[in-house]
Amino acid sequence: MEIVAGALEGRLDALPVNYRSFALKIEDLADGLDFFAARAKGEGVSTVGLGASFRRFLVAQMRGPRCKEDLNQAANFVTEIPVKYLGDLRR
Repeated sequence: MEIVAGALEGRLDALPVNYRSFALKIEDLADGLDFFAARAKGEGVSTVGLGASFRRFLVAQMRGPRCKEDLNQAANFVTEIPVKYLGDLRR
């Protein structure tokens, strides 16, 4: 689990800004990461780094260029980020 968590952190940090893909898939990504984080925590693996990587990813995507029609969907998601196990992402 530690190896996978580290790989996920690295991949999130390396993803390019692509706001349209982000807006379409952010809920699926958040659900998947939250599911993984719950399992990892259950096995005693810290997900603090993964939560930090996810937050950096969110910030990068929200700051990137975007089409006007995409803004509301992703902005609504980011203000309510429905994840339980990735830590406090508001920092």
